[in-house]
Amino acid sequence: MKGKVRGGSMREPSLLEAYPALELIRRSHPRFVERLARVQEDARDFARHYVAPIALEVDARVAREPTYFPWEIVHQGAERGYLTFNLPRMVGGGGQTTLATSILMEELCAQCAGIANIFGAHALGLAPLLVGGYDMQKYYRFLQETVRGEREGKPLLWAFAITEPGAGSDIEDADEVNRIEGITHAQRVAGGYRLNGRKVFISNGSVARYISVYAALDRADPRRTMVGLVVPNDAPGFTVARVEHKMGQRACPAAELVFEDLFVPEANRMGVEGAGMAQLEAVLSASRGPVGAIATGIARGALERAWAYAADKVVDGHRLIEEQWVQIALAEMATQVHAARQAYFVATLLVDLTNPILSRAIVGRADVGGLVERLIGAVVDLGLVRALTTRPAISDAIAAYLTERETPAVRRSRALRSALASAAKVLGSDAAMAVTTRALEIAGADGTRRELGLEKPFRDAKLTQIYEGTNQINRLNLFKRL
Repeated sequence: MKGKVRGGSMREPSLLEAYPALELIRRSHPRFVERLARVQEDARDFARHYVAPIALEVDARVAREPTYFPWEIVHQGAERGYLTFNLPRMVGGGGQTTLATSILMEELCAQCAGIANIFGAHALGLAPLLVGGYDMQKYYRFLQETVRGEREGKPLLWAFAITEPGAGSDIEDADEVNRIEGITHAQRVAGGYRLNGRKVFISNGSVARYISVYAALDRADPRRTMVGLVVPNDAPGFTVARVEHKMGQRACPAAELVFEDLFVPEANRMGVEGAGMAQLEAVLSASRGPVGAIATGIARGALERAWAYAADKVVDGHRLIEEQWVQIALAEMATQVHAARQAYFVATLLVDLTNPILSRAIVGRADVGGLVERLIGAVVDLGLVRALTTRPAISDAIAAYLTERETPAVRRSRALRSALASAAKVLGSDAAMAVTTRALEIAGADGTRRELGLEKPFRDAKLTQIYEGTNQINRLNLFKRL
């Protein structure tokens, strides 16, 4: 059956159309919602004018030259503050929430997930510094260098290295990590650690200035001895063994990294020894929701392209979009995109509401919070706190004290964050695969034509089911918290 329908492109949703629950928040906290609207508007502008025009070209070039990297788009994103987007304002960052980061990622991924993931993987590399320790000198030294590079037009990137050659996602599961053989090892030596091992499929690994690496102090008991270390790319003993020839998300390189008797000073340790698994859980709980946003953006981009194709394609004298089977398919795809979006919205909003600093941006104390952050930053810059907090014994004692004071309510909140993050990641990535597959089915043989941009989202979508823990690992994580 056929019916007359409008042609042209599918309309992009406004902020409140995309996230209807924000209407309730807007009534009491309008400035927070206005800030999110500006994030969405700026991200769409950047995606349209900078990402979309080069997406297919970059994808094709990296297919030919796996070591090619689009530094120009990194510089352009840095001019918009995307490399310091969610860093605290006290170090000069944007102070944006996890939800705002997810909105940014959806908009960029609707045009190119590979380019978007350059910024996403960078944020992931920085994340352990924001959740993993209490040493103020480390906090400011690395974050301020990142801010300074962005401001001076010399952007530097970060990477997050946990995946082991023989383990896959096991390192992300506390119940499985002790089964890993040959896990990357950090040996205590005078003044720091001696690092040996390999990490694989590390996004941004070949182009990052700094890599957040997780290693075990005792290979027989990684669960209780994991430690996070910051490794600069010019450290003796660091090698990029290879850059993968990937199927999708090609603009963001995935590399194998080798650490051979690499010395890491104690000043580059993130948090306390043995807290690595807790740090990983915190990072993944905060990052899996945004992965759901990445997947949602890929799905939305495929939906928009499939709509445009069907609106323009003429078959037997009428447009393809006039076929009811196509209309039903597009409606099903839109439903999946909407459901995936609401899942990551809830997951990331919960992360923000349970973060003392980020929650101020939501509950209406953003200005006061910003002032407090700037005052704290000034105190640290003056060195009034540094003398205490940079002493390992004192910073470790602070971390242990805060851990011991964790209440059952806090533990339940942490479990809920982890569960919702896994649910958002699974729902979003599965939706991305389903929607991109359906888009190709609508286009038929035309879907294989690179210039239409329909096959690229399909290739890009698969990776969202794999990184930040495979969907199987995330389903197990969700089951444990039911």
